[in-house]
Amino acid sequence: NVQPENDTTFTNYFQTLDHAEALLVNLELNVRNMMCTSKEANPQVIAGEIADSTGATYMSDPRELSAASYTQAKWVDFYTTINAADLILDNLHRFPLDKEILKLYELQAYFSKGLSYFHLAQRWGDCPITKGSLYLEKLAKSPEAEVLEEATKWALKAMELPEFENLKDADGKQRKTKQYASKGAAAALLAHIYAWRAAVESKPEYWGEAEKYCTMLINGEVGHYGWARDPEEVCSNVLKRDHSE
Repeated sequence: NVQPENDTTFTNYFQTLDHAEALLVNLELNVRNMMCTSKEANPQVIAGEIADSTGATYMSDPRELSAASYTQAKWVDFYTTINAADLILDNLHRFPLDKEILKLYELQAYFSKGLSYFHLAQRWGDCPITKGSLYLEKLAKSPEAEVLEEATKWALKAMELPEFENLKDADGKQRKTKQYASKGAAAALLAHIYAWRAAVESKPEYWGEAEKYCTMLINGEVGHYGWARDPEEVCSNVLKRDHSE
């Protein structure tokens, strides 16, 4: 029952909102790395980025269908993100804080797990499904359908998130960075997941679910999202941040 004064442990952390914010910052850092710097998930590569000449092997190798791009692909960034989310979920009970405040951090973790498992299923199919941040035993792969079900489960839980314009930080100020998950982001994720499952699992009933969540976004039911008029506006305004899209 001694509180150490010169070290960080599970007995003296998880106490304040600053600690909760630090855990969330760590999670968002891992999400960014997973989505933007990992060659296994880099959105520019996935979208077929046009680059006539590049020395970046993370771009050139997949475009040239280099076998190494696939046989040497690593899923560490995805599981690091899942672990960062589990670190929050497994320790929220330690905080002496109001449950309503902690709920916002819980929901951010749900979204990140849904996003991670969806991309794991897309890229590898069969994958291990973790059992929390404290489980250190080896895990066998689960079938792709179960991995997609895991992604769906967490994304559905994330639908309790506030709309983007109502997201607040520890000081009660609006979160303006769109990297933070919101109800609209959860709806978009579910639209992707259900569309993928409809095709990959040959379950046409999931097309209706995908359309449902797309309609929520288009009709402004999960937050206000304006739409760029054309691709030129995307390049000239959307990519500079703070655009309604």
